Amino acid sequence: MIMVQDLQAHENAGKNLLYIAQLNKAQDSGVLKKIIGTVDAARKIGLMADAEIVEDISYTGWIAVFKLIVNAKVDIIILRSCGIFMFFLIPALFWVRLFSSTKIIIDVPTPIQILCLSRAQERELIIKYSFLSF
Repeated sequence: MIMVQDLQAHENAGKNLLYIAQLNKAQDSGVLKKIIGTVDAARKIGLMADAEIVEDISYTGWIAVFKLIVNAKVDIIILRSCGIFMFFLIPALFWVRLFSSTKIIIDVPTPIQILCLSRAQERELIIKYSFLSF
């Protein structure tokens, strides 16, 4: 009997995944556990997976993340979103997509998703309220 995991392992054989994140391991232990879990799950389905954690959260850390993205020789990059500073990584992401076949996945933390939703909902409520007041 062939198991689903065996089929996935065959399809993913030889593919590489790199999870890139910039965080403070001591303060963000939950995020670190999630990254380790994601890398372990990728290995279980046959990917050669690794994580690069940049602990420097200053601008030199952003330069290190930029270099990791541009120099990665992998099939898949998972990039942990870093809020507003993602803007500075756009050139690196475009570079990778233009000059390689690497797929890029951006992992957006839930609080950021909720913040974006609430901001959009706020604007919608303001617009509705302004129309009702006339």
